[in-house]
Amino acid sequence: MTSRNRFRYFAWALLAYNIPVVLWGAFVRASRSGDGCGEHWPTCGGEVVPTAVQHGKTWIEYGHRISTGVLLPIILIGLIWAFRAYAKGHRVRKAVCAVLFFTLTEGLIGRFLVVHKLVAMNTSGERVAWMALHLANIFLLLTALTLLVWWSSGGASVRLGGHGQLAKMWAACLLGIVAVAVTGSVSALGDTLYPVETLAEGIRQDFAHNAVLILKTRPLHPITAVLATAFTLWTITSTLRLRPVFWVRKLAVPVMMVMVGQFFFGFANLFMLAPIWAQMVHLLLANLLWIGLVLLA
Repeated sequence: MTSRNRFRYFAWALLAYNIPVVLWGAFVRASRSGDGCGEHWPTCGGEVVPTAVQHGKTWIEYGHRISTGVLLPIILIGLIWAFRAYAKGHRVRKAVCAVLFFTLTEGLIGRFLVVHKLVAMNTSGERVAWMALHLANIFLLLTALTLLVWWSSGGASVRLGGHGQLAKMWAACLLGIVAVAVTGSVSALGDTLYPVETLAEGIRQDFAHNAVLILKTRPLHPITAVLATAFTLWTITSTLRLRPVFWVRKLAVPVMMVMVGQFFFGFANLFMLAPIWAQMVHLLLANLLWIGLVLLA
């Protein structure tokens, strides 16, 4: 097996590993464990390995830090590997550099959240803004990882020209899905900080005159989900009609199935009052959907 063939499996493994890392990060937020290591970063409570642990959320937060911490040396190995296996200017080199960049920015965002106490029960507008940035960076990281897999597997380079209206539709489609994800992250934060016993109580919370920003913006998620889902399905069917190449025909139906499943599960999650397990499944489907959409685009 050649070095490039082995690198392809490495790229797949790296993408696969990042998905549970993202889910574990969401579990840290949902379980209100973001302050499990105090204000210390990258140490936990001032220690490399916490010894005076008094509650489980320390291990939840520390476990997430370990899962993200091992990524940096792995990606550096991949960077050296890619620069040895691929020629100067090759798109695989660019993709692995992008993966490294967005992994570093993800770590810096995590540090900012911890050091500035924008975790656990913090309800400030600043936390809302940084959560949105956090989610957008995760999607950029997943994009870089997906392109790394695609290009290391022999996939064609991205060509923005020559697609006319279809290119504009895909740009709007991807931006719409990011908007759904960002509003979803804020909505999930609201579910964590302001749990309710009934859906009606949650609606009253959102539209109360004294509602905080997190609650005021929560209704944006289902609205953007409906609009973005309809537009994305239209974009995919238009692509099937106008660009019925092999990979479009192979990926279109599975991606649409994930999208429809995600749409209905999202509303089921709403009616179930967003238990943690349902939030994890919802986020998993969102990650898989984004990867599929990037490949299709």
